[in-house]
Amino acid sequence: MDATNIERRDFFISRAGKNPADVAMAQRVGKILTDEGYTVWLQDWDFKNKNFMAAVDLAMQTGGRVISILTPEYLATDYCQEEWEHALRGDPLNRKGRLIVLRCAPCEPAGRLRNIAYWNAFNFSADANGDALLQQLVLMAILPDAARRLLPPEHSHWRTSGKAVLHHEIRPTPNFSGRNRAMLQIASALAPGGAGTAAVTQSVSGLGGVGKSTLARQFAHWAKDDFAGVWWTDAETKGNGDTGAIQRALVELGDHFDPGTSAKNNREQAAGFVLDTLLPSDAFAKPWLVIYDNVDEPAVIDRWLPTRGNVRTLITTRLEQLGNAQEIEVDSWPIDEAAAYLRKESKRTDLTDDGARRIAEALGGLPLALSHAAAYLRDNSFATADSYLADITTRLTEAPKDAKYPSAVFATFSTQIAQAERRGTGARDVLALASFLAPTDIPVLLFEQDAEIYPEALQAVVARPTGIIDAIGALAKLSLIQPTADRRAFSVHRLVQAAARDALGKERERWAGRVVTLLRNSFPSASQRTGALCLSLAPHIGAITTHAPANDELASLGATVGIAGQALTDFLNQSDTMVLHVAASNVFAALAFARPINAA
Repeated sequence: MDATNIERRDFFISRAGKNPADVAMAQRVGKILTDEGYTVWLQDWDFKNKNFMAAVDLAMQTGGRVISILTPEYLATDYCQEEWEHALRGDPLNRKGRLIVLRCAPCEPAGRLRNIAYWNAFNFSADANGDALLQQLVLMAILPDAARRLLPPEHSHWRTSGKAVLHHEIRPTPNFSGRNRAMLQIASALAPGGAGTAAVTQSVSGLGGVGKSTLARQFAHWAKDDFAGVWWTDAETKGNGDTGAIQRALVELGDHFDPGTSAKNNREQAAGFVLDTLLPSDAFAKPWLVIYDNVDEPAVIDRWLPTRGNVRTLITTRLEQLGNAQEIEVDSWPIDEAAAYLRKESKRTDLTDDGARRIAEALGGLPLALSHAAAYLRDNSFATADSYLADITTRLTEAPKDAKYPSAVFATFSTQIAQAERRGTGARDVLALASFLAPTDIPVLLFEQDAEIYPEALQAVVARPTGIIDAIGALAKLSLIQPTADRRAFSVHRLVQAAARDALGKERERWAGRVVTLLRNSFPSASQRTGALCLSLAPHIGAITTHAPANDELASLGATVGIAGQALTDFLNQSDTMVLHVAASNVFAALAFARPINAA
């Protein structure tokens, strides 16, 4: 039997195979369609005595429309995923309407199904009245999209696509304050109805440490329901023109709609397709918001800024006047606001207004430095405004003169680390290692390897049962890191990373070499069990290439990347689900865009 010998039918009904309720609903839908004169492929009627998967494949090849009986069991079945994904091949946004989703039990559409509109088709009783209502719904569901849109909403169980597609960076910021005016300005500029379907760009500019990224992240979380999706890209090139991080982020977004995006040979073309074709598509009822964080070269925007379609762009940058972007300049907090923040977040009722103002003035009203100061005062109940100011004043003079961040960041970082080290936690050394990694999603597992891998000062900490947890807890308590919700990873502000690297002085290269060794030894043999760890380490391999010392450690770094590539090759070959294929392909992209390693 082949596709040329199998008859074409109007619909293929895709359902989970083991749940009686799913089977019954599929048969009810099939009967409705056949009673109306349509032809139907249905497992229970057509495939009982045949190789089921071969028959399904042949039925799908005939080009009929696919009706998914969406239930929790359906979402949990790989075979069902293959069936509905088959309907979307070549048409990831379902513009042709080949996939019809009937949500037949309470469940949350997952993966690419989140982006596909559906019909609520449950709670129809198995009697004459229920059958009549279900018949009406099914016949509306199979209408062409243009005709379906003419139906009165009150007579429809139609639901537009699910929640906004959100990048994992889009999350609320604890204790966010002091930026209400800027939030309203951004909201006004990027309002979905503000400029019809034209692309709109807004930039947030200001010095490092004033909270530009935090503001963008908080706005995105606050306004997420106004957009079809919100996507975050790291636009920093570090002065070498490398836009690989932007390309990876766009390709990752493309994989939400078409898992083949990351498998394309030309990553730049794949990213361009997402930017120029996917995001501006009129298939989305709402505009997209794309955030370009920390743009440091105008050429980045010249190449990767959306210029057409219903797309909104938000840029954070230290540069002024980027192209045609509307600009909001974010400055340090006014001293009154900064002092109020210190009093509130330090939870120190004994901190006077005068003391808080003097600290705020010494730190220049810089939000990042103020968050460190509040955490220090909260953690050290015996510290006074005068004692803290004396410490900060000394450390301000120790800040590197050529640092690309405010001296207040170095001063408050140094004070926090000294506070943690007085308790012997090993926090300084943990942060020193983390300063050479990617700033987000740093796995705690990296600090739980064999003790001899680590610098001598950290080995005793790693060897203690709770040593690393205590060290990471101390860093979190002092606001130097932000743990993830599950406490198995954490993030570090890039300016704190820079200060931590500078604090190492002449030991900087030796510590970078230790991170190379740590990554090399942490990378496991690829398997289904270790796949998640393989995937989580890839961005950090890319990050260390920026800081690797120009000595024999480069050979070790090259070996690490080689091990990573082989591990992900093995992992990809062992993976039998589309999700794992996509994730592994994304890691290949991360490795491919890492800075070239030369032993010169």
